Amino acid sequence: MEDPADLEVTIVDGYVDEPAHFGVPPYISTYPRFAAGAAVDAGVPPGQVTYHTIDELRENHDRKRDVADADLFVYVGGMTVPGSYVGGTPAEPDEVRELAWTAEGTSVMGGPVRFGVGEANEGATETERQNLDYDFLALADVEAAVYDLLHGGLEGFEDRYRDNDELDRWAAKGAFVVEGHPDHPDYLICELETSRGCPYRCSFCTEPMYGDPTFRTPDSVVGEVDALADHGVRHFRLGRQADILAYGGDGEAPNPGALRELYGGIREVVPDLGTLHLDNMNPVTITEYPELSREAIRIIAEHNTPGDTAAFGLESADPLVQEKNNLLVTAEECLEAVRVVNEAGGWRPDETRETQNASGSVTEPRVRGPSVDPDADRLPKLLPGINLVHGLEGERRETFEFNKRFLQDVYDEGLMV
Repeated sequence: MEDPADLEVTIVDGYVDEPAHFGVPPYISTYPRFAAGAAVDAGVPPGQVTYHTIDELRENHDRKRDVADADLFVYVGGMTVPGSYVGGTPAEPDEVRELAWTAEGTSVMGGPVRFGVGEANEGATETERQNLDYDFLALADVEAAVYDLLHGGLEGFEDRYRDNDELDRWAAKGAFVVEGHPDHPDYLICELETSRGCPYRCSFCTEPMYGDPTFRTPDSVVGEVDALADHGVRHFRLGRQADILAYGGDGEAPNPGALRELYGGIREVVPDLGTLHLDNMNPVTITEYPELSREAIRIIAEHNTPGDTAAFGLESADPLVQEKNNLLVTAEECLEAVRVVNEAGGWRPDETRETQNASGSVTEPRVRGPSVDPDADRLPKLLPGINLVHGLEGERRETFEFNKRFLQDVYDEGLMV
């Protein structure tokens, strides 16, 4: 059996874009970091783990020698919600297949590519599951596959999901791999996982395939941030979750205390923080739990860095499209959620006004958090972003008018997005 200490591992990042996970430069997803950590935990020395982005391989073909020479070649990638990108170009299926042909050792492919592969990186197309000539396709966690392959002499593995103890180890042990990213250290943003899975079942979304939400503890996330900071990272995004407001709770209701522990812990271990932003926030949570949500948003805005955006999955303001796609929030509910985020998070650090409650009365001096930059301090701390998806079932000519009317209502009320 192969001794992991004698093996060379090469990880190629083809980039990922999922509903609740992003990893196109300047962002790096969790997949290559966790896979690297799994390899080290299995006994491979960190100096024998090589990381490349797909763009680096395009620019310098000599780097493909690392793929050819590796005892284990790991490809991570997949675009379940592909878009337009300015920081990097995701791998095309033919490129991914060519890497499998290049690898002379064992090859494994994982990440959201496990959900299917189209002819190109584009939306609204049918996909099918393919192994693209790799020896193995990880149908669960690719990091678990890496660990088990290395422990099993590169002979095979059973598809499985990692447990929390493994996640804690692999997240910290794989932090070193960020130093191999071309955007490190000044521009690299590390995507952080707080949870995965979703209790809701929107028709187009892959996040429910991970099951109901499972949360990492604040100590787990903060420990990973601490390890990443030790390797020069100063920019972070809490983006790997379906709803940041649900963090640390029952999957639906906010838990402000858990958010305070999470955000406060990150601030403590990275005092020279450059960026702390988030991604998804479910407007349904705000309308169903308004006071808890308002408190949670206030805590986020006290600890984040300016210019933060909470992505709202309205998807469509057309009632017919909402019904046919099992969408949860109406245009009216989303508008109310926009109001709440504007009120609780839309202030600027250079403002001196005090915190106000829902009735408008002063409650306490506003906590502004450490300043990042005087120019950044003129930006709102946290505003909602509105996601509108086109091509959904039931879309019609009138759908555009519904969407336009919603945005006009936001504008007419003087709200910011």
